[in-house]
Amino acid sequence: MHKKNIFFLLFVFSLVISFFYTFFSYNKFNPFSLKFNNVDTELKFELPEKDSYILNIWNPRVPKAIYFNGRQVFPSYVSNKEETRVAYVIVPVDYTLKGINVLDISDSGKYSVKIRNFFGATKSKNIYILLNSSKFISEINFNFLKFVIVAILVYFLLYFVSLLLAKLDIEIFSLYLISYIPYFLFFCFIFLVSLFSQLRLIMSASAFITISLVLVSIVKIPLLATALFKKNKFQQNIIYNEANSAPGALSQILSGSGDLSELLIFLFMWCILFTAITLISGLDMLSEFIINIAYVVLVIAVGMKIFKKLKITAKSSKDRKDSTQEFPNPDLIRAQKTGPIDVYEIMANPIKPEVSE
Repeated sequence: MHKKNIFFLLFVFSLVISFFYTFFSYNKFNPFSLKFNNVDTELKFELPEKDSYILNIWNPRVPKAIYFNGRQVFPSYVSNKEETRVAYVIVPVDYTLKGINVLDISDSGKYSVKIRNFFGATKSKNIYILLNSSKFISEINFNFLKFVIVAILVYFLLYFVSLLLAKLDIEIFSLYLISYIPYFLFFCFIFLVSLFSQLRLIMSASAFITISLVLVSIVKIPLLATALFKKNKFQQNIIYNEANSAPGALSQILSGSGDLSELLIFLFMWCILFTAITLISGLDMLSEFIINIAYVVLVIAVGMKIFKKLKITAKSSKDRKDSTQEFPNPDLIRAQKTGPIDVYEIMANPIKPEVSE
């Protein structure tokens, strides 16, 4: 592929990746959460600032009416968890106050209430789902300087990787196009969801880098390993064709090169590495998904290794048996023969020429 096309492709990728990083990453977010049990009719609590909040109210049934600071609010979503129904209520920023707020539940019975300024979060607290109407989202401005710096860094990183692939004589264009498809689909999807829904996903810089590496590498590494496998297989065929007439030439080829089981073991090691990275970053669900793939790949690789070993062992036993039948033991033949020396005796006891002094 022409170098200008490679430069243009890397330039476009670096701009898109930098845009996603600038849009989704955040520097500092202060999560807020309160939980109350056995709430009957009225609940007073203090909020740190005037902002949009989410109420989770659960009981065997949903309250008939909910009032926040004297203004009625309605559940946006109701979920059923076993025998409990959970109502998710979005409280707009105009309804809240900095300081003491009052929640009224016009229904009999005891309820549990949770108040948060985010919709959901990972266990590691590095990925949050916020309301688009929240104060934090409204204060986020597109940082052009940050966008340019990240784009330059990403471009040089992609260019360095392309140089390595070029030295390996691997087709760069198709490898980049295919390997970045899951990455672009994932971030385009959550970007569209953020634009056309009430929710917005934000993540720390470490979480963004981890997700990006996993989404790209989970496709790029198998493709790269497959390309190297095919290239090595092609080179083996050339060596075999050139040395086919020479006895023992096939045994000189490195054992295991071009073996599909070696490729699977290589992919298993990469999956383990990605699992460790995701666990360190706190992405537990993603790490469980990758480790399950790793187990399946390992089982297939070990099964292929065992099958190949058994096949080689059976073939070696058969060849040894055939060679024994074709060339019997010369000592036994010499002991049984009483006639003239034949070919087998000559092979067993070659005549050594006498060297005159």
